[in-house]
Amino acid sequence: MALDTEGMICAAQHIKTFYKQCAKEEVADWGEPCSDCINIGTCNMDWLAKLKPLFEESGVPIRLGF
Repeated sequence: MALDTEGMICAAQHIKTFYKQCAKEEVADWGEPCSDCINIGTCNMDWLAKLKPLFEESGVPIRLGF
């Protein structure tokens, strides 16, 4: 799998934030995980590109709209 360290941090950041949002019964906010990320200066908040190798390798599809 070609997920680099920045991609792993991105995935962990999103999981942490979505867990918190779920516990509070909030709607998932895809931008919130980026708000306090240590890589915000280098990734330009392009989380979809960072996580694409993970989605492709795992076979887990992601759908951004209804």
